[in-house]
Amino acid sequence: MATWIVQTGVGPTPACKAAERIVKCGPRAIIATGLAGALSSAIRPGSLILPHEVRSPEQPAGPGLHPAPTLLATARAAVGGSRISTSTGILLTVDQPIHRPRDKSSLAKTTGAIAVDMESAEILRVAAANQVPALVLRGISDGARDSLPDFGNRDPASLRGQLGIAAEALGSPRKLRNLLSIARGTRRAFKTMGFAHAALIPALARTLREGY
Repeated sequence: MATWIVQTGVGPTPACKAAERIVKCGPRAIIATGLAGALSSAIRPGSLILPHEVRSPEQPAGPGLHPAPTLLATARAAVGGSRISTSTGILLTVDQPIHRPRDKSSLAKTTGAIAVDMESAEILRVAAANQVPALVLRGISDGARDSLPDFGNRDPASLRGQLGIAAEALGSPRKLRNLLSIARGTRRAFKTMGFAHAALIPALARTLREGY
């Protein structure tokens, strides 16, 4: 069974456009995977979340969207036997990065979410509208008490944006410390997701072949 990897870009709008392109190809299932930030202090950078509900920026208090139960159960079983620290709960999709710990704490209290990202709700929405089962799997890059550096409108995906971010960070010890901390958390998150994908993809393929 073929597996396609599609880079969506950052934020709800690019994620929506990418998901709309994907469903036109007739996939058997969609996995929304990438990074997320923790809203719960119990969730550490480098750990994994398999949310049972994803809420959108328009309805942060719910009701949310739900990954396919069979795919979620398959994913939990696939990674459950490993040493990967895995949490389940509510994932909140937002349209802007959450930079300050106090804002993360406020979101956790008002929504009940354990983590935050910027794409999953749109991917699930498009998948549901086209009757394609979907699953969300995210690696945690920053903790609830971590501050995200605010570099304005610079695009971290572009060379120009990266150079601007590096120059600004070098001029601010605090921003440099935050940036290095997030970089370490991101590396741990990607390593975790690599192990999770290796266990998950074959398990999901078996589930789909069995007629899900």
